Amino acid sequence: MMANEEVNIVNTLVCKATEGLVFINHDDIICLKADRNYTEVFLVDKEKPLRAMENISSLNLVLPQNVFFQCQRSYIINTRHISHYRKKCKELVMIKEITVPVSRSNEKGLLQRCR
Repeated sequence: MMANEEVNIVNTLVCKATEGLVFINHDDIICLKADRNYTEVFLVDKEKPLRAMENISSLNLVLPQNVFFQCQRSYIINTRHISHYRKKCKELVMIKEITVPVSRSNEKGLLQRCR
């Protein structure tokens, strides 16, 4: 980020990473995956996920619920980046062909959200 650029905190996730605080625009997040006390953040413009030094529960508290949805205990998705849903195997396919499982208990809520 350039020194003269302003950060729009309203549409930004601020998380701790090994390199310090990272500011991520909500639109750039495809999904988040829990990894014990860390969270992998999959981004539109990066090949490898960013490793946030925070658990997925704390990140879920600061993400807007009208855009993000926790479809399984270990996954939060950005509903704007869903490519399609495989109902038979209860799996979402996100952009960049990232697959995300959907729990039976969250399937109904997800389908209502996506209509």
